[in-house]
Amino acid sequence: MNRRELLAAAAAVLAGTATPDPLVRLLDGLGASGVPGRVGRSEVEAVRQATTVYTTMDLRYGGEVAADVSSGALRWAVSLLDAPMRADTRMELCEAVGALADRTAWTHFDSGRTHSARRLSTLALRTADEGTDPDLRAHVLLNMAAQIGDALPGEAVRLVESALSDQRVCGSERANLHAGLAGHLAKTGAHDDALRHITQAEKLAERGGDRPEWAGFLTAEHLDSIITLALASAGEDDEAIRRFEDLIPRMGADRLRGKAGRMIDLAGLYAKVGRSDEARGLADQAGAALSFVRFTRVTDRLATLHCCLIAGK
Repeated sequence: MNRRELLAAAAAVLAGTATPDPLVRLLDGLGASGVPGRVGRSEVEAVRQATTVYTTMDLRYGGEVAADVSSGALRWAVSLLDAPMRADTRMELCEAVGALADRTAWTHFDSGRTHSARRLSTLALRTADEGTDPDLRAHVLLNMAAQIGDALPGEAVRLVESALSDQRVCGSERANLHAGLAGHLAKTGAHDDALRHITQAEKLAERGGDRPEWAGFLTAEHLDSIITLALASAGEDDEAIRRFEDLIPRMGADRLRGKAGRMIDLAGLYAKVGRSDEARGLADQAGAALSFVRFTRVTDRLATLHCCLIAGK
């Protein structure tokens, strides 16, 4: 898929809506257009809509597809911060830029660009701090923790605990935070604490409730996925297998990136408990799914899984 096709796919997400001129420029990377003389609500809405578009692209096609085009949009969005605007518009713009920076950081992380992912997350946190959205700030911290969680789980725990300390964070995001924290705690060996946070995550997920506009991905299936990952990290293999087997068929083409990842997670668990034939079959299915997704982190994990399966013959 070339750049023009990617942009066409992004525009298709907005089919049936009025596409403001600033959004058209955002989706094109805004290489030729200048910063407007004064920023207003249309530019803020353009940044918000762009975040929705690139989130959809990321979830369907993978981080490597969305990373470059979202980076171009982000450069223009950041440049808006230098333009004159009303104080309330600036606050809303900071929140919108923070959400776009967070999504772009995640696409870079998925693409294996760890250095730029951390720089972009720092930008996301800084701009989010200029706004008034505690859910966004918490989510940025959660994603920053995910980037370092494998190497520095203790540091990841501290980041997520910091996010959870803000009592203003909504129930859905708190469920996400508790599940993420459980996974990091499990990696530090704090098994009982991990299970306690999994219980908290499940209670909050069952309640449901509102979610921020930028967090359309924060669905019941998403929370189930993160909770199940935490169970796997905590060594609760049988329960994690049961939940993955239930979850994966419910994940559609709009979540192909995540579905491929969960298939690899389940295949790894099958291999761990001695169900080698099922592990190989599911790994092959994941490989077929990844032919439609460009996603370095998951592709690397699948290669590692194949090596383990071959060694286990």
